[in-house]
Amino acid sequence: MKRMKRKTHWRTAGRAALAALLLTAAASLPAAAAQMEANPYESYNLIPGADDGSPAYIRPAFQVGRVVDGAGLGVGDFNEPNDVATGPDGCVYILDNALSRVVVLNAEYGLEDCLDAFTLDGEPVEFPTAEGIFVTQDNQILIADTENHRVLIAGRDQKVTGVLGLPDSELIPEDFQFLPTAVVKDRKGFTYVLSRGSYYGALVYSRDNSFFGFFGANLAESNLLSSLSKWVSNLFASEEMRAARVQSLPYQFTNLCIDSEDMLFSLTAETDSNTGQVRRLSPSGDNILTYTPFYRSVNADSFRFGDGYGYADLMGYYYSTAFTDLTVDDNGLIYVLDRTYGKIFLYDESCHSLSVFGAGFGDGTQAGTFVQPVALDTAGEDLVVLDKNKQTLTVFEPTEIGRLLSQAVKLNNEGEYEQALPLWEEIIRLDRNFTLAYSGIAKGLYVQGEYSQAMDYAKIGRDRNTYSMAFQEVRLEFLTANFLWIFLLIIALVGGIVFLAVYTSKKQVVLIRSPKARTMARCMTHPFDAFQRLRWKEEGSVPLACMLLLLYYLLSVFCVLKGGFMYFDVNLYTYDASYTLLTTVGLILLFTLVNGAVSTLQEGKGRYRHIFCVACYALIPKLLALVLQFFLSYALVPSESAIIDVFLQIADLWFYLLLFLGVMTVHEYSFGKTVKVLIFTVLGMALAGFVILLVLILFQDFSSFLVTVFEEASFRFRR
Repeated sequence: MKRMKRKTHWRTAGRAALAALLLTAAASLPAAAAQMEANPYESYNLIPGADDGSPAYIRPAFQVGRVVDGAGLGVGDFNEPNDVATGPDGCVYILDNALSRVVVLNAEYGLEDCLDAFTLDGEPVEFPTAEGIFVTQDNQILIADTENHRVLIAGRDQKVTGVLGLPDSELIPEDFQFLPTAVVKDRKGFTYVLSRGSYYGALVYSRDNSFFGFFGANLAESNLLSSLSKWVSNLFASEEMRAARVQSLPYQFTNLCIDSEDMLFSLTAETDSNTGQVRRLSPSGDNILTYTPFYRSVNADSFRFGDGYGYADLMGYYYSTAFTDLTVDDNGLIYVLDRTYGKIFLYDESCHSLSVFGAGFGDGTQAGTFVQPVALDTAGEDLVVLDKNKQTLTVFEPTEIGRLLSQAVKLNNEGEYEQALPLWEEIIRLDRNFTLAYSGIAKGLYVQGEYSQAMDYAKIGRDRNTYSMAFQEVRLEFLTANFLWIFLLIIALVGGIVFLAVYTSKKQVVLIRSPKARTMARCMTHPFDAFQRLRWKEEGSVPLACMLLLLYYLLSVFCVLKGGFMYFDVNLYTYDASYTLLTTVGLILLFTLVNGAVSTLQEGKGRYRHIFCVACYALIPKLLALVLQFFLSYALVPSESAIIDVFLQIADLWFYLLLFLGVMTVHEYSFGKTVKVLIFTVLGMALAGFVILLVLILFQDFSSFLVTVFEEASFRFRR
């Protein structure tokens, strides 16, 4: 009876627990459904690191507030709307160009006005192909009327008060076509116009609407390989071939915007290097937008905006990220719109990735997804995105994290790290995946003098700059408290080494009993004698050489994976040790094979095992340098990295010297012949590398061909 009661008791408890679980799940379904409806996409940011950023999924900084269309506003459907802008009064202006009208929304996104009767000198004005709109601080409406080759300047009364056309200037090329696609105006009264097909930059008009010149053009991308190829082509090309050659031109701007400080931002859809798509232009037209990859701020022309991921459909067509619009809010946050995938990328003024949201590489039927996104702008705290195909305006509202993030970034930009600290802590409480928040906390703790904690948070946030500053303070405290013991330890260590050297020299003590191991050790200090013994007394050891080569590879990997955070920061999920294997073991083996082949033609006396032993023995200085680099990476801050660089450079020079002397000794070459043989060896290695790469590419293509044939055969067989 007791057992039956006990079983009944457990069954009752189990049923109650199951019922509670089902009730909880049922209660959470509406909330989950509402969340999915508001955000039918994954939000993430890009973690900085050695692999140029990895996605970390986070809670959304923005969520869909509402979707506005013309029918809902009572003005009829939009017809291919092209652009959106926000006025100083908070109203949102939608360029419904196919109908030659501008629909104005109030701050609550209700209908404020429908401007569909623009006139110029009493005559109606139409702009069915206009592509850009901008609203100035005094509520002037600028419309880039593309196919009509003009920019219209009008007021809310719909009267066109000015027209910007093709300038009559010597600066304008004869074949220049004025097709304005975007227009902005700063507070000083200067107007900037983008013209389709122009790679000269933006056309600038002064306060009286007279042409001022071009501004901020992109530069034509070039590299060493392309420059060398062009030089070789020019060397052998005829005059007709040079005249017919296609000239490399810079990419044209896609869009423009102006921030609260009257600084012009330019956007380029895509570049050859997939970097530098967003630029902040100084008055001289130079890019002053920067980021900090390794302690030193560098120009953002080398920064890759977007996540760099592409997509290939079933037909094999590849779709890459292509930006179409950008805007900057009052807190300095940069919003960039990708027309391919419908994503919005959010950055701060230091190019830190804050959030990526939105979607649209499909039919874009859900709220927050797009088919053909063409424009975006901020409206107070909100972000509005215009979809030309869906003919809708999507309003994104900041979430709690989004509001905290905006405030915290603003305080960080102003240097108020301590005031931003509680905001970053609240962000971490809401979502522990916000990498930048850890960096913000580290900066706040550093200002408060909590250096050890600042180091911990900076490491999680991959902020090596803050980490190094905090480490410097911690190291100073440690050295101050323990200087006497450290000084005595160094004296004892140096004295012990000197005593051991003098004692072994006087007493003729042999520390290394094995002749082959002793020859290996002597090659660093007595290379001629050691390599002579290796060649004539056969005191070279292939197993010892293999051990050194393996140790060189393992130390190279170990330094990268376990070295000090201030110098090494690797994503363990993407790190590929095979590249290190090729640059260590692969190069030594390739040198051995090529040098053996070349020396055979040049009457060299050394054998392959002699060459291999020489190459591996020469690695000893590099091994010592790697060990020293590993320990110093935990002791020196980056501003002191010159010390590490000196040791590494000495080790490299020592390696090349030992390699040179070893080749000269085992092959019995003169100095001049050794130089010649080594030059041929390097050229042979380059040629062999090219052939190996070519074979790998052909093998990959052939494998893909076989897979395609197999899949096609399987498909036909199943049918």
